[in-house]
Amino acid sequence: MVVHVVLAFNLALAYHLAALHPSHQNGGNNETTKNALLQKASDVYKYALHFLRSSATRIRSTRAAFRLAALNNLANICLALGDEVGRIGYLEQILSVTAIMTSYKREDPKWYEAFFESSLCLIRESYGAGAA
Repeated sequence: MVVHVVLAFNLALAYHLAALHPSHQNGGNNETTKNALLQKASDVYKYALHFLRSSATRIRSTRAAFRLAALNNLANICLALGDEVGRIGYLEQILSVTAIMTSYKREDPKWYEAFFESSLCLIRESYGAGAA
């Protein structure tokens, strides 16, 4: 099942990055194509999250990393499509995942520093961040 998650995430990322290509930034037909690509990316990210939930992955940190990346990218897509309610919902889910991750038993406090330094910037920059 992990392979399904990786494949779906990579496909979604390909759609997402294609939508961010400069050729889709000029309006008109390009804007329609950009929105269609963003919607496809959103749908496939959601499938990846569905596969992740149903997988028997035992490595919690790997699941959390995929989940954080997909949620961040979904928040970015909502921002690009003007869906403020959806964006806030995904950002709230990111906060939930980070709260769960802090409950993991980690003996080295430096792990928490590194995790929060890398994840909090995703939330702050999600107003204009690109695909992760």
